Amino acid sequence: MDIQRQIHQDINQKAIKLFGYLIDNQTFKSKSELAKAIGVKPQTITEILGQRQNISAAMIHQLINELGVTPEYFYSDIEVSNAFGGRTRHTKPGIPLVGTKAAAGYVNHFQEPEFVTALPEIHLPGPQFHNGTFCAFEVYGDSMHPTLQSGDVVISELPASSSDLPKRNGVYVVVTRDSILVKRLQGPITGNSIELRSDNSSYAAIRLPLEELNQLWFVTYKITDSLERHPTYTPEEVEIMNNRIDLIEVEIQRLKKLR
Repeated sequence: MDIQRQIHQDINQKAIKLFGYLIDNQTFKSKSELAKAIGVKPQTITEILGQRQNISAAMIHQLINELGVTPEYFYSDIEVSNAFGGRTRHTKPGIPLVGTKAAAGYVNHFQEPEFVTALPEIHLPGPQFHNGTFCAFEVYGDSMHPTLQSGDVVISELPASSSDLPKRNGVYVVVTRDSILVKRLQGPITGNSIELRSDNSSYAAIRLPLEELNQLWFVTYKITDSLERHPTYTPEEVEIMNNRIDLIEVEIQRLKKLR
């Protein structure tokens, strides 16, 4: 089965378990009451429970925003009983910050709500940062230079659905079994592995087996104290420019011969 389809099916199964849990535990007395709380029609809940309709990215965001569901629930092995991670309805969480010293702990405990909620937080203006879907990671090393510098903090968001999974040349925080990497992904995901590239050409590409992949966070913003001003180019853009220079040189030589 295609990996993206499998991930989407897994998210749907998590949603079905969550809906059943909310109704069985009398959090909501009916599907109609649950539907009203997250702004959808009761028929939509029925269709999802009957596996005739997929949960949408908008519904996932509503569950996070309105009911306090932790986003990690949809992308990890967290049990439905721990889906709220200690958060309550209408909370506006800060953004958890995974510093370099906390990286090893995050790799081993990212599925534990208690660990995530104990991380330091940063707070940014703007309602888009208050929905609990973001996490901040400190960059270490120069493998993504010049795009990112060591010490920069990247604000990253979990993909909301299979359609948001890696596309060509996106920068992602990649959480593997034993490390956290910030790399450019040569997506989309196909087969049993994915290629990770550094913007610094001194570093070789990495082929990561999907079985070693735990989380992908899409980098949307960065916080930096670097005031350097220089253009940032991907390896592909550099290659294109070099090819154009070669063509120009060939054309110059041709014109010289016509004199």
